[in-house]
Amino acid sequence: MGDYRDYDNYGPMIVSPDYDESGDFTYYANPLWDNDRQAIVSFEEVYSQYSEKEITTRLNWEIYNKRLPFGRLRHTVRHPTSYWITDIYIKKITYTRIDQFSFVTDFIIIAAIDVIGMEEQDTARQWYRYRIITNFKDEFARYSESVSVYDPKKNHKGTPLSEYLVPYLKTEQMDSEIYDLLNIYYKEALDTLCKPDMFLLAQRMGFTIRYARLSPTGTITKGKTVFDESEVLLYDDRGNAYVEIVDAKTILIDRYANIQNGYDSTEDTIAHEIIHIYEHYLFYGLQKVYSDSLGVVGLDIDKLSYDNRCSEPVEWIERQARAMTMRLRMPINTVAYKFAEFHKYNLLRTNDKLTVLELTVCDIASFFGVSKTSAKNRLLSIGVTDVRGVLVYCDGRYVPNHKWSRETAYNQTYTIDSAHLTEMCIFDPMIKALLDLELFVYAEGHVCFNDDRYITKTAGGYTLTEYAHSNIDKCCLLFERIYEKTEYGYQYGTLNRVDKRGMAAYTVGKDAINEVLEEVEYLQKIPRGLPEEFIATLDHHIKECGYSVNDLADTTYIDSERIKNIRRGKTKHISLEEVVALGLGLGLQPEEIYDLVEKSPVKKFNNKRHNIIYVLIRKYYMYPIDTFNQALLDLDEEPLTAL
Repeated sequence: MGDYRDYDNYGPMIVSPDYDESGDFTYYANPLWDNDRQAIVSFEEVYSQYSEKEITTRLNWEIYNKRLPFGRLRHTVRHPTSYWITDIYIKKITYTRIDQFSFVTDFIIIAAIDVIGMEEQDTARQWYRYRIITNFKDEFARYSESVSVYDPKKNHKGTPLSEYLVPYLKTEQMDSEIYDLLNIYYKEALDTLCKPDMFLLAQRMGFTIRYARLSPTGTITKGKTVFDESEVLLYDDRGNAYVEIVDAKTILIDRYANIQNGYDSTEDTIAHEIIHIYEHYLFYGLQKVYSDSLGVVGLDIDKLSYDNRCSEPVEWIERQARAMTMRLRMPINTVAYKFAEFHKYNLLRTNDKLTVLELTVCDIASFFGVSKTSAKNRLLSIGVTDVRGVLVYCDGRYVPNHKWSRETAYNQTYTIDSAHLTEMCIFDPMIKALLDLELFVYAEGHVCFNDDRYITKTAGGYTLTEYAHSNIDKCCLLFERIYEKTEYGYQYGTLNRVDKRGMAAYTVGKDAINEVLEEVEYLQKIPRGLPEEFIATLDHHIKECGYSVNDLADTTYIDSERIKNIRRGKTKHISLEEVVALGLGLGLQPEEIYDLVEKSPVKKFNNKRHNIIYVLIRKYYMYPIDTFNQALLDLDEEPLTAL
């Protein structure tokens, strides 16, 4: 290689094609690369020798050997004698998986070609596909390349990859990926609809299962896949650390971390590691090439550094493995067949639909040897949505089965434990006000509207009625879970399974409270016969109460002239606080105050303070405005009106 190359812009290694008939490559160490750098790298960073200058040289070599197709070139030269590429522009780079070990890299380029004749010359442009096929299966990565005129119809059909060689997988693709995996290594699981044995599957994929302690407390890391012989940090039974060389193709399982609350998740962990082996070997292979080029064996996880950009591929790897673990343990055709079988049997045992679903979830869990939560989530993934409200665990026990009809996101729930609810009351005065005023009550893990239709009061507290159990979305608040962000690490030669991220907090959706209140019978339209306009409705109530303007000014703390202008429609702006104060001063019922607000220019309660006022109306509508204002002050809110 000549000295003209800008080594400093290359990666840790420079791979250059030999410009002869062999098609081989020559490997060079980059003399200017920082060999102390230990980070997760992308394909472009490792193989940055594929620069525009290098590709131009390669294309001209193909021209020299008369192997480069030109396609249809637009130029003015009548009798071309030679061609030469002077410049190229890389339009885009795509990565597509061929199989578990190999992938295609396509450089889509626009080339400027000098077309030279005897007495004339012109420049033409052509689109090319510069394709590199890489295989990481053997000890050394193998490559082949080709050049063709670009045809979008000839894009490689396969799973697209990120620049870190992590597959882009949609949720709806995951069951198909599991089918392909089983079709290669465990075909009888597809043919006989049996439970796949994760120990046997790992063995067929060439991996050995070995037990070892992977964290000092035995509670953090559940499993670790070792692809190549590596030094791995392990712990003895007392939590003392030691380093051991672990053989290639080993799945390490921590017995202690996999047995929690009486459930052994060993097969879950093996399944998780199998997903890494099948889906993420290309990512590992890329990091291996990088580390080998540095002469580093077994990078220490504590010394491995990466910025937020580079942590993204590790996060996606873990997300994919997590999402696909239960799909591997419960393949879609098998779980669908077993659900129909168990559901039909349980219908003969009871007429209660929710109980039938609960029994069916338990049967699925028992058949596949998974947790009830995993069985329920798997049924949800195939569209059995009514299982959402069965076997919900809260405050150390299962809450009574319930159901709802509306669609909810994965992070939304109608159930909240008492500790998180207490925390919410500290930071959210609206929730605290709802409970303090007993407009809503906490029952069976739900925050439910306090009405006889939904709530039964017993000596032990509150319970939900049968109607509430069947219509939980009509009477209970919908919460959103906020998860703490998990920081993932990568250690050369291994991929790890760690405990799931924990709950950070709950929050209530913006319109959740109003949605519940609009459902209950108390919020039906007020008695017929009232005018449709705000001013006419206000005049109607004033006349019904027999109040003078001065009387109303005394009960609302609104200036009498202001009241007169409101009635005449001469005010440019009226606040929600004034409308509510007028309703309270006239002694209206809550429904009548809400109706007055709806007809006013304000229209609705549209922020946090307004929602607090909304709740307080139901509690204090029969009291003087001073009492209402004091309740607002107790919640650190300004009064409606003041003298």
